[in-house]
Amino acid sequence: MNFQSLPTKSWAVFIITAPDLNPEEITSKIRITPDYFQAPSLTESGENIPGIWQMNSTIAEDLELEEQIWDILKKIAPVRKEVKEAIEKLSAYIYCSVEFSDDDKGGFKFSPRLLNLLANLGVPIQVHPYKNHRSVI
Repeated sequence: MNFQSLPTKSWAVFIITAPDLNPEEITSKIRITPDYFQAPSLTESGENIPGIWQMNSTIAEDLELEEQIWDILKKIAPVRKEVKEAIEKLSAYIYCSVEFSDDDKGGFKFSPRLLNLLANLGVPIQVHPYKNHRSVI
């Protein structure tokens, strides 16, 4: 049998969240429509569920993780000042997922320019790497 590795897949989302977040207010302030939002709510047991405002990368999943993040930053660029002001008192981060299927491609790196832009925005990155053990025959 001849096994082929599946390609590395990645995606990224920009998330703004807070216990009292008003997603419509964020949309109004930064003039970007989110891909997903949720107003704060309570579970049946009375636990708080925070509000969420989310923007997704929209490029192909087989592109590099850095390209996924650039896709989001390009959308934010025209209103970066408004975004920075809007997230000052909220929790905001870029969440990324990378699926590796080849042991030779078990890592990634970010350019200094990307890291500098994220630092200037005040947005940390959270990366969830995982190994896909499936192979294509």
